Amino acid sequence: LLKVDELHMYDVYAPLVDQDEQKIDFEQAKQMVKEGLQPLGEDYIELLEKGFSERWIDVYPNENKRSGAYANGIFGHHPIVLTNFSGKYEDVTTLAHELGHAMHTYFSNKTQPEPKSDYTIFLAEIASTTNEMLLLHHLLNQTSNKKTRMVLVDMVFSQAKSTIFRQTMFAEFEEKVHAMIEADKPVTKEVLNNLYLSLNKDYFGKKVKLVKEIQYEWARIPHFFTAFYVYKYAVGMLCALYFTNSILSGQEGAVEKYIGFLSSGGKDTSVNILKEAGCDVEDPKTFESSFEYLKNLLKEL
Repeated sequence: LLKVDELHMYDVYAPLVDQDEQKIDFEQAKQMVKEGLQPLGEDYIELLEKGFSERWIDVYPNENKRSGAYANGIFGHHPIVLTNFSGKYEDVTTLAHELGHAMHTYFSNKTQPEPKSDYTIFLAEIASTTNEMLLLHHLLNQTSNKKTRMVLVDMVFSQAKSTIFRQTMFAEFEEKVHAMIEADKPVTKEVLNNLYLSLNKDYFGKKVKLVKEIQYEWARIPHFFTAFYVYKYAVGMLCALYFTNSILSGQEGAVEKYIGFLSSGGKDTSVNILKEAGCDVEDPKTFESSFEYLKNLLKEL
């Protein structure tokens, strides 16, 4: 699709197709998000309406406004969402993503006492990514335009690459470095460079031509200074795909269990909260079902 003779490291970041220049206004975006999240039930959609009508969202770029997108919650108050909406497809999925965080916070604050209302980083990206996946599935069903469908599927796989594949590689690097330190082995920049380059070779395989400068990339990843953080992104997306699959396939009680997950805050360990919602991260079948979902999308592409 990229029409290159060799696939280099930097080529894996190129979009497979040019995105449509279609401009989406915020009213359209709200409607798209509401339609995409219909499978989560009437109560969820009513809460979305409440968020839109009561202006929980600071929508557009502004002077001195923080870049990117963000959601924050204060116990006893509704969540706040910040976006920098410019009318692209990504802005619509970002809106759904941040509203996922907001709803997770809202349900947990409403259901749990304050000391148990806050959820862990391990759980934090699941609700947001589930919203994104439900929206993308809806958008795929809404269009027969081949190019638009390719853009949407490419967005899913770009996220899978950066979240499941890349963060797992990061986690393996981090785990090996900590093991060296615990074994009193010297950890020099040369050791770190060689380890990181070796992992890139293992993960990308022979089909991708690496550039030697990739050996230094570990030095610019701030998450390595917050030990054992990165793997949570990978687990989060796999759990989100599990929930998406179970909700869309109409599994009995799937929506109720998912709303139960959103309402759990930090009432138990993260693993137990997920298990109660039907997503057992200690069972390989959970991840197999997520990869099956991705395989079916890949066939479609």
